Amino acid sequence: MPELLLADIFIHTGDYSLALDIVGQVTKSVEKEQQPTGQCAYMQGLCMINLGREHEALKIWEKVPRCSVYYLRTLTWLYFLAWKIRNHEKAEEILKNICETDTGLAEAYVEVHEITFNKKGTEVSDRAKEVLTELQRRLKLLVQVSY
Repeated sequence: MPELLLADIFIHTGDYSLALDIVGQVTKSVEKEQQPTGQCAYMQGLCMINLGREHEALKIWEKVPRCSVYYLRTLTWLYFLAWKIRNHEKAEEILKNICETDTGLAEAYVEVHEITFNKKGTEVSDRAKEVLTELQRRLKLLVQVSY
């Protein structure tokens, strides 16, 4: 859908309110016409998180179906939020879902999780470093947007 491409451009330029409006309009038409792919819910949540509306993002992300290509991205953001507020139990619950969804990243996420919550020493695999770097990048972006 061309509207979602436009919304994606606005997301990348930081105009989250406009992107959210566009995705909201698309969501209404998609819900009437076809099964949702999760793209609209993922994009809405992404806009909301960058607008400081974390609780709304969490609710909307629950609509991303497990079979969606956006499911793992959504789980990563949910894990990131739990990690940010240091909610060990929630992070661990989400981590289990991530491991079930993407076995290729499971080991790296588990390692990052153990380091984050001080269950492991400082030795980190290269893949875990990549995952940790991505989480740190997202944290920096979220902090920049929230000020």
